Amino acid sequence: MNSEDLCIAYVLCAEEVLAAYTPDSLASLLRLMGAKPRHSIKVSARVFAALEVLGQRESSGRALPPGLPRSVREVCLDASARTATLPRSQLEALILWALALYQYAKPEQLVDLRLAARRAPFARLAAESHPLL
Repeated sequence: MNSEDLCIAYVLCAEEVLAAYTPDSLASLLRLMGAKPRHSIKVSARVFAALEVLGQRESSGRALPPGLPRSVREVCLDASARTATLPRSQLEALILWALALYQYAKPEQLVDLRLAARRAPFARLAAESHPLL
């Protein structure tokens, strides 16, 4: 698989409790926190696209998305498993960046994201079904 064919299927949060997100489970999480369904799909797609750009940056020389948080610059990619691994704080920063593009930047919405991430059973289910875990 060359770098142009990379399509991330999972995002793993390496914290005390391992959580894995697919584009669909991330969109469900965003709906749980109160995002509109069409916005949740677009935000999820933007997060996964940004992760792919971050992973391919060295090999392809592609520019980073404008406004990307400085804390989200290094992502551990496993191209064979189509997985990106990053700390929860960096994933939250990336999600919050994408949410802000759709006017979801009120303080209570940011708290809702953290609460939804803790309560979301589908993140744990995705982690259990991941082939490398």
